[in-house]
Amino acid sequence: MGNRIIIPSSFTGGSRYMQHNYLDAMTLVKCFGYPDLFLTAAACNPKWPEVIRFVESENLKPEDRPDILTRIFKIKLDSLITRLKEEKILGEVDGVKGPTCYEDIRTVNGSVYDSYKDACYARGVLDDDREYTSSIQETHHWATASFCRSLFVMLITSDSLSRPHHVFKETYNCLSDDVVHVREQEMGVKGLKLEPEAIYHLTLSYIEKSLLSYGLSSSRKKEEVSGKGIFGPYVLVLWQNKPQF
Repeated sequence: MGNRIIIPSSFTGGSRYMQHNYLDAMTLVKCFGYPDLFLTAAACNPKWPEVIRFVESENLKPEDRPDILTRIFKIKLDSLITRLKEEKILGEVDGVKGPTCYEDIRTVNGSVYDSYKDACYARGVLDDDREYTSSIQETHHWATASFCRSLFVMLITSDSLSRPHHVFKETYNCLSDDVVHVREQEMGVKGLKLEPEAIYHLTLSYIEKSLLSYGLSSSRKKEEVSGKGIFGPYVLVLWQNKPQF
């Protein structure tokens, strides 16, 4: 079926490029209110005197030298911006200071997030998994933790979750509630005492067994990092995000 290719917002003219610019524009309106004047820089005009003068001297047509059209457009655009900002032909022009480093991009409302994806969730740009987290938590009221683990595995293998490790963290108590009891049955002992880290490891191992029933293994998961960046390495990601005990 081929590979799915997602065109990034850096691709000029693409759908994500247009959405990115739209969101930027809406952010400006949100911060400063509606604009008093809206300026647009139209596409290159092949009848600009500068273009005509050049192509006629080279015995060419404007479409023969798109690079010249682009360069002249950029010169005119830079000149317009300079006149607006430095010469202040329309008075004072306010603007929004953009990020100056990668950390600025990961900062939302004064909090610096570990990844760009987490920052996007904080901004509300990406969908979250709250409905799935609530579903597992509600299920735990009437079902066993083993059933909750099966539900969790079904959600991640069906690619329903955006951040499996986050859902795992939020529902960990529901997923690990019966681990000591299950381990007691496996070992044939009663009154078993386990450290929190041991319970965490066993919870992951039970999830791993469920994944194996879907035909997925840890060795494959390390290589199956999909476009979402989370769907492939299920248990590996949960292990890397384990809490400090």
